[in-house]
Amino acid sequence: MIIGVHGVQGSGKTTLVSKLEKKFGWSSVSIDDFYLPFEELEKLYDHSKDLEWSVRGNPGTHDIHLILDCFRKYKDKKEFKVPIYDKYAKKAKGDRVGWRTIKPQDVLLFEGWCVGFEPVSDGTNVDNALLKYSKINDYLDGLVILKPPCLDIVYDWREEAEEKVRHLKKGMSKKEVVEFINVYMKSYNTYTPNLYNNFSKCTCLIAELNKDRSIEKIYIKN
Repeated sequence: MIIGVHGVQGSGKTTLVSKLEKKFGWSSVSIDDFYLPFEELEKLYDHSKDLEWSVRGNPGTHDIHLILDCFRKYKDKKEFKVPIYDKYAKKAKGDRVGWRTIKPQDVLLFEGWCVGFEPVSDGTNVDNALLKYSKINDYLDGLVILKPPCLDIVYDWREEAEEKVRHLKKGMSKKEVVEFINVYMKSYNTYTPNLYNNFSKCTCLIAELNKDRSIEKIYIKN
């Protein structure tokens, strides 16, 4: 089965997935693994001039064809290859740097900040792109949602993550963190309410977090 794991940036979804992998021997991939190559991302923005596509991240910047192909192979119990994506390549604009092989397992975890988003028909480039992302959700057998206490906390959580790698000369500056998150906030505000309240593609386990990422409440929504 394929289990999606949704959480805003810095919510701890990658840590959760890592612990589940180690405990149960499951496999995992991230939607971040499937960002378009650097050159394609550059062309996407140059052609559209859409600020929401000025950096990687928003729906429209991932290789949906490759994701769906990987999911089909997984469902057929076949191994598949996933890009290795270095977020700090090309001066932190990111690029693919290789490939890794995922072998068949009982459970595949698929994590990402926009996993579970569904289009709302507002006519934007991002929303139009989500029509294809909706096909990803059709493959999910379940979805874990890490729900933050408020959306603005993503600025603090992302800053914490970047601060940890700045000594390696890899992290973004505080100003760059704010500018980077600003690109995502419209999508958070547009799509998370529907995700939290109305997602119907599969059963959801929702964990409500406090500002320290501890679980305040957990429940199942069918």
